[in-house]
Amino acid sequence: MNTSGRLPGFRRTRRGLSRAALVGLLVLSLTGWLHVIWNGEPRFMLIDDRGAATRVLIDPVLARPFGGVRALNQKRVTITGEPAPDQPETVRALSIELTKESR
Repeated sequence: MNTSGRLPGFRRTRRGLSRAALVGLLVLSLTGWLHVIWNGEPRFMLIDDRGAATRVLIDPVLARPFGGVRALNQKRVTITGEPAPDQPETVRALSIELTKESR
């Protein structure tokens, strides 16, 4: 994710396509360190190798094969997902893979 407030691949058009109209059409692949933030219900942030943060929505069912969301905390992962409708700078995870650690 970049820090300019826009998702890569999103741009303004003359027709003014809304971000919600792109949901289901755009699939993103993000790799970085996943952090679980415990403040009420868990929230997830992925920090990529450039230090850019992306909020990620993760269905607990996706985390179950890894031992649940707690087991993914501070792990290096690749998340494939789509932009979350009506939530800027947020990706809804469609799949999660553990990746090799590198910094």
